[in-house]
Parts: sequence; C-alpha cells; structure tokens
Amino acid sequence: MAQLQQPMYQQIAEDLRKQIESGTLARGSQLPTELELREQYDAPQEVITKRLRVAPDAQVVSRHQERYIDDIPWSLQTSFYPMEFISKGATQLLMAQNIPEGAVSYLATAIGVRQVSYRDWITARLPDDNEQRFFGIGHDLTVFEIFRTAFDQNQTPMRLTVTVFPTDRNQFIVNVGTDLPDPRYDEESGQTS
Repeated sequence: MAQLQQPMYQQIAEDLRKQIESGTLARGSQLPTELELREQYDAPQEVITKRLRVAPDAQVVSRHQERYIDDIPWSLQTSFYPMEFISKGATQLLMAQNIPEGAVSYLATAIGVRQVSYRDWITARLPDDNEQRFFGIGHDLTVFEIFRTAFDQNQTPMRLTVTVFPTDRNQFIVNVGTDLPDPRYDEESGQTS
C-alpha cells in the first residue's frame, strides 16, 4: 500500500533520535547546525527536483511502498510527482492507499498526462539504517538504487520513482533492441546468455 512520506522536519528529528539512541551522536553533544542539517538532508530533494525539472524549492507529492515477494522484503519504492498534478485533479496521489488501476493509468485518465517513455539510472551503494532493518541485511552489503524518470507525451518529466533493491536477492537483465531471444540459463553454472 502506498503511504505518504512524513514531512522532512519529522524525518530529520527521527534520524537525530536514532543517532542519539545508537550512540552515533553522543548524548549531551551539540546537534548539527541548521546549515549542516540543510546540506545533509537537502541533497535528496535536490536530486528529485532536478530529475523532475521543477524549481529547487518546489513541493512534490511522494508515495512510498514496501514491496514483498512471498513475505520476503524485496524492494523499497518511492515515487515523486509534481504538486501541480493535485491542482489539476489527480487528488488520489495524496491518499495513503493503492490506486487500483496504477498511478500511470490514473494520471492518463484523471488529467490527460500519459507516460510515453522513461529513463532508468542504476547505481549501487551501501544501505542506510532503514534499509538494513527492512531487508535484514548488514551494513556492508550493497543495494541497487534505480532512479526511473518517466516522461509524458510532451517529453516533460511526470514522475520520478526511486527503487532500492538488496543485491543479495536481485539481478537485472537489460534488453535493448527488438526480436531478442529469451535468455538461456546454464543450469550447471547459473550463468545466462
């Protein structure tokens, strides 16, 4: 089920509380300055606004999902949409519930914004504390982070979806071109071709 992401000030307060409880930030020590906090926590917002091509101080709507396969935590996904979609009538984006037909179909029906293409940017990094807890992995295992920027019929970014996958249970096959045969799996070595 999609959930609205908590406001940034609450995220920062929760993160600071966790740092104090874990001993990362010593009790009684000085908290980071407002400037230091801005530098630390604005970076994700900057990535989002740049990929959606909106002003750096623009508000966006975010929807978050914890995704499972057979009760195994499989991925974390957060999608970001321009706030203007709400004023145009796509108010279901604000609801902390699934959109039965999917957000892409909903946007096409509700406000005439059709996804016609997307770009995936795939990176790997170490997991944060929340990802370690959710996936049940150590701090030294890497995660894939995929930034999918979807474009509408006017080649305008309409959605940024950030999905995090642990590397111990995911792999990706990227096909480019047409008429590709299905991958063949070598049962002995586990390799694909």
